[in-house]
Amino acid sequence: MESRARIQDFWASQVIIPFKFMEMRYGPILSDLLKPGCGDSSGLCQPQKAEQFKELAGELARRTIFNDTTRTDLGDLGNQRRPRGEPAMSTAAYRDLENLPARAIGELFNGQLHAQSRPSFPHSYVYSAVGGTLFNPFHNGIGGPGGWVIISEPEIHFKLDIDVAVPDLAGWRRERKLKFPMGHKIELVPDWVCEILSPSTRSIDREIKLPLYARYGVSYAWLVEPIEHVVEAYRLQDGEWVTVGCYTGTTQAAIPPFDAVPLDLGSLWMPM
Repeated sequence: MESRARIQDFWASQVIIPFKFMEMRYGPILSDLLKPGCGDSSGLCQPQKAEQFKELAGELARRTIFNDTTRTDLGDLGNQRRPRGEPAMSTAAYRDLENLPARAIGELFNGQLHAQSRPSFPHSYVYSAVGGTLFNPFHNGIGGPGGWVIISEPEIHFKLDIDVAVPDLAGWRRERKLKFPMGHKIELVPDWVCEILSPSTRSIDREIKLPLYARYGVSYAWLVEPIEHVVEAYRLQDGEWVTVGCYTGTTQAAIPPFDAVPLDLGSLWMPM
């Protein structure tokens, strides 16, 4: 908290702020927050009062949290706080999500935007391997029972434009006879989700997304550690996650809900 307070005090104390730095770092979110007379992208932002820029910093902090290691965590900087449990304005928050750069992945938790950069190669390798291993036997029914729709990086709206998650992989049982949308907003709770953990996303996946998945009734969740070579499997029971198993190394493992076909763990990990 003290370091964040120092950042806010620093922002508020600046008389001249290079606008190009702000524009590069926070992009489209600033476009609807900057007040008239604050300069443009060719010059410097010179607020008439330090308090004006402090207000901007607080509003930016309220609306956005960046989670990769190249950006500052702004989650608690703002002086103005929403009452506990009250969601932010979903339309504005979702507009911010849609305006993120193409290289960023955006999610909303209780109306608050979280953004992260594209994943590292070990993350991408394991993500592709898990999806590829499950797709034929469970999505296509080739060499396995089928019965699933498995999608990579779906945008799932558990609560439209307020609780929006993008798991690495998600699956729906076909027996539910679900009707998927033509657009990108999926308002159907999946039966299984899989998150590939990275240093910049591990806390979000464990502390925010897992409880969110439980709250909305996702039946199974996998957390995969690409460096440590671990698959953690969980099953929802009475609204709480119960550990099914922790699978490591290069063995064969029958992991629910895809235990009908044993998974070759060794095929998931990036060659060293």
